Amino acid sequence: MFFDDDSFVSVTDSSAGSPDARATGELTDKGRAAQLDQLERIKKILLVALSDRGVQRVEFVTAFSEPYDSSVWLGTSTDNERDALLDIPDLLELVHDAIQPSGLDLSLITEATAQSQETVDRAYEGNWFYALR
Repeated sequence: MFFDDDSFVSVTDSSAGSPDARATGELTDKGRAAQLDQLERIKKILLVALSDRGVQRVEFVTAFSEPYDSSVWLGTSTDNERDALLDIPDLLELVHDAIQPSGLDLSLITEATAQSQETVDRAYEGNWFYALR
C-alpha cells in the first residue's frame, strides 16, 4: 500500500498493467510498481480533466483479491458538486474518456464514485482514509 498526504492508493497486483496477467494472479514487484505508476498518472490526468466539475481530489482503492480491480473516488469540496457528479448517468465512462488520450490501461479502473470534503468532515472527522473504507 502507498500512503501520502494527498492520496491513498492500494496496489495489490499487476504485471506491467496487463489485464491478463492480473486475472491469472501473476505477482511481481515490477508489475505492482507499474500499476502504481499508472494510477498516479491517472490521478494527475483526472485532476486536470475534471477540475471544472469541482474535482479537487482523486483517490484509488484496489481490491485485495483477484482480479485486483481499482475504484476511483473523485473528491469535491461540497455535497452539491459531489451530487452533480453522481447524477452523471455513466461516471465511469466520463473517467475513461478523460484517461483515453493518454494511452494508459483503462481496465485498471472498473468503478467510479464521488465524495465531498463536506461529508468526510461531517461523517469521518475529516479523515479520507476512513471514508474510503
